[in-house]
Amino acid sequence: MVEEKPTSLQEARTQLEALLPEVHRTLNNWSLEPTWTRAAGDWTAVISDFLSREASYRQVLESTLAGLEERVAALEKQVRG
Repeated sequence: MVEEKPTSLQEARTQLEALLPEVHRTLNNWSLEPTWTRAAGDWTAVISDFLSREASYRQVLESTLAGLEERVAALEKQVRG
């Protein structure tokens, strides 16, 4: 169980990677039960989708932060005169 909140994207990614073996074990156990087969597949699809889109999410976040940095710099320049 994760006790500390991550303070950066990299820390969050590291915590996720640490949890993935347990998630995969759980999904494998679920998939052995006929009633959980679909749930295991659904969870696997969700996790795989998230991981495959992580780079896109990160790019959007970095782009947004760069835009904010530019706006702050422009505001600081205006304040200074």
